[in-house]
Amino acid sequence: MNSLSGTMVTRLTAIAMMLGSMAIANAAEKTPVDKATTDTAPIVLAQAATECKGCGEVTAVRAVEVEGKGSGVGIGVGAVVGGILGNKVGGGTGRTIATVGGAVAGGYAGNEIEKRVKKDTQYEVVVRLQSGKSRVFRFEQKPHWEVGDLVKVVNGTLVERDE
Repeated sequence: MNSLSGTMVTRLTAIAMMLGSMAIANAAEKTPVDKATTDTAPIVLAQAATECKGCGEVTAVRAVEVEGKGSGVGIGVGAVVGGILGNKVGGGTGRTIATVGGAVAGGYAGNEIEKRVKKDTQYEVVVRLQSGKSRVFRFEQKPHWEVGDLVKVVNGTLVERDE
C-alpha cells in the first residue's frame, strides 16, 4: 500500500506541474492582448471627448390632433337641454326619472361636444440623440425644424446646434 501511495503522489505532482506550466504559458500569451488594449484606450477617450451631450438629429416632424378640454359650459348647456327634453317624456315618477336621466346624458354629451369643438393641432418633433435615445418635443405652432436638422437639447428646450 505504501508503494501505491507513492505512485499516486508522483502522478499528482506531475499533473500539478503540468497545470502550473500551462497557466504560466497562458498568462504569457495574454500579455500582448493586454498591451494592445491599453494602447487603444487613448483613442476611445478621444472619441468620447468629441461627443456632444444633448445633441441629436431631427428624425420626424408631424402634426397631431389634440382633444380640447371641457370648461364646464358644455356640461351645463347639455344638462339643461337634456333635462328639458327628458321632462317632455312621461308623467309622474317616470317624468322625474326621465328629466334626471336626460340631464345626465345631456351633460355628458355636451362635454364631449365641447372637447371636440375645442380640439387643436399641435406639432411633434422627434429627435434621435447621440446616446441612441429618442425624445419628442411638442409645439403649439408649426416649428421651423425639418427632418435631418442637427439640434441640441438645452434645459429641456430644443435649440439649433453650433457646428
